[in-house]
Amino acid sequence: MFLNLARLTPYEVLTPPPEMISNYKTPADLAALDNWIADHIKNAQASLISLEMYIYGGLVPSRIHNTDFQTLAQRLEKLQRLRKQYPQTKLYLSTVIQRIPAYSLSEQEPDYWEDYGAQIFKYSFHTHRYEALNQPDDLRLSEQYQRLVPDQVIEDFRHRREKNHRITTALLHIQSRENFYDKLYITIDDNAEYGSNKREENSLRRTIEKTGLANRVFIYPGADEVGLTMLANMAATDQGRQPKIKVVYRDESTKDKIPAYEAQPLSRSVTTQISAAGAAAADDTPNIILLINNCSDPLQKEAWDQQGDRSYNFEKFIEYLDRELPVACADLRYTNGADINFVKWLLEQNLAIEQYAYAGWNANSNSLGTAIANSVLLQLFDKKTENAHFNLIQLLDGAFYQAQIRTELRERIARSGSDPLYLPVDKRPYVEFALKRMAAALKKTEHRYHLPYRLEKIDFPWNRTYNIGMVLVRDDG
Repeated sequence: MFLNLARLTPYEVLTPPPEMISNYKTPADLAALDNWIADHIKNAQASLISLEMYIYGGLVPSRIHNTDFQTLAQRLEKLQRLRKQYPQTKLYLSTVIQRIPAYSLSEQEPDYWEDYGAQIFKYSFHTHRYEALNQPDDLRLSEQYQRLVPDQVIEDFRHRREKNHRITTALLHIQSRENFYDKLYITIDDNAEYGSNKREENSLRRTIEKTGLANRVFIYPGADEVGLTMLANMAATDQGRQPKIKVVYRDESTKDKIPAYEAQPLSRSVTTQISAAGAAAADDTPNIILLINNCSDPLQKEAWDQQGDRSYNFEKFIEYLDRELPVACADLRYTNGADINFVKWLLEQNLAIEQYAYAGWNANSNSLGTAIANSVLLQLFDKKTENAHFNLIQLLDGAFYQAQIRTELRERIARSGSDPLYLPVDKRPYVEFALKRMAAALKKTEHRYHLPYRLEKIDFPWNRTYNIGMVLVRDDG
């Protein structure tokens, strides 16, 4: 996704080869990564670095590692030395407050999450809630769930979180003493109103305020989209411009609703994400229109569970489609996929695919950040052909695969007696099925926009049905 979005910019963007970075639970080759960075940073105008990759060897490895704190701190010191050696290189860093999934599934967590994940979440939730509210029921529930989890598991959970939190806190204190980075993005992965991750967030916010770093540090819900946001901010800063974004909620009355997997109102995330991308929210003379298809339903559902839901009324958006401005469409009614009715409505409008940015995938902040970053780069550089390519990928992924085809694929796998979360050992018939359905979806979109693209191949990173990769190529002949 990052490299496809980077095509909207005039910059030459280099990234390490896939074999050098992490693969699921296998961490990156840090020695090889260090050599690659040393070879390229000296000539770089800017470096965008995920600290999960640089320090822990990857996002998933950051959740399961057993590295001692001293070794982690040495990785941070190594990056400090690089910064001092190449001060001309702008440095954008991102890190994630470690998530606490509410379910018992270990595919991206320590193995014990398979047996105790739900209990650990509830233990964490009620422990922090008791600290915040001093309600006896929370203390009782905290102790109850703690007894359901082996002591060594609780200790491992606490110890890893403590190390990761200390590293993030150190980033703030280093910046207060020296010019370490230009921008730091602290994103909050799957979280709730209370929990160890919320406690850590509160601590970091206090440190940011105490050290006066609010103009250098962004902290908000998100994770997977943050590289796109850093790219947009870097580009806007380099161009000396700050695009102005007018925000239009489909339902103004629910803009303060807290989305699933997050712990703050949507409106607050919108404001922070716009700033994080190097833009500013403004009603007067905007450069970009941000249309937000926000959720009005009492409970926000997963995209696969929308069958039978009534369609929202999108007429409010129509007046904003003919201003010849880039239009960012953040599809946030559901999580993990599109609102099919919204996408159908969008495709029926007189709006060229080159002119808008669409995102509707994963948690709401992932979609929000993607749509904003995409629209900022479109406004800055006006690369319409490249935007059409990126936008088409987002539609195929969020609107067609995540919201529709993934459900069909999982049903087929389940009927074979296999776990529908993963591709079976003989995955060829399932890949072929998904490719055929994706190609049919592409044909419908091509018919609407007359685009010269074909789906060359698809794959499933980590062999999970949740993630799909695709190669979309121009076919002008």
